[in-house]
Amino acid sequence: MSKRQFPFFTRIGGRLVKVTGLHWSGRFYESEDAGLLPLHITPVDAPQAPPAFLQQAAIEGEATLRGCFKQKRLTPRERAQRAQSAEIWLISALYHGPVYAREIQRRIKDEGQSKWGVWRAKKRLGVISIKVWGTWQGHGAR
Repeated sequence: MSKRQFPFFTRIGGRLVKVTGLHWSGRFYESEDAGLLPLHITPVDAPQAPPAFLQQAAIEGEATLRGCFKQKRLTPRERAQRAQSAEIWLISALYHGPVYAREIQRRIKDEGQSKWGVWRAKKRLGVISIKVWGTWQGHGAR
């Protein structure tokens, strides 16, 4: 087996990954963004820089992130904290008894809670909604 020169590139799952060195254990390679890699990976040629006219076109028509993609992903701990916060909010909102859905929706908006977070908390807590007046409207109405 020949000795490899670092860094080198390989393809993992269709992505081009830069291998930076040998892990301290000697059983894996270390990479920049793919973690530890097995020793049997096959090196590929280093990526060539695109021509200048393509780089300029990419800068002029650069895509912008919109909506939920602007925010960074939540860690599992942050996700659990938000879920627990929504559950506590819903329990406190329903503490004194039944409340009209319209009132809950207004309070969600006023207090800056996530509508979908409260909906998921409702499902987790087993809160039951019942219709007390009015006619059925919306999808499937007859």
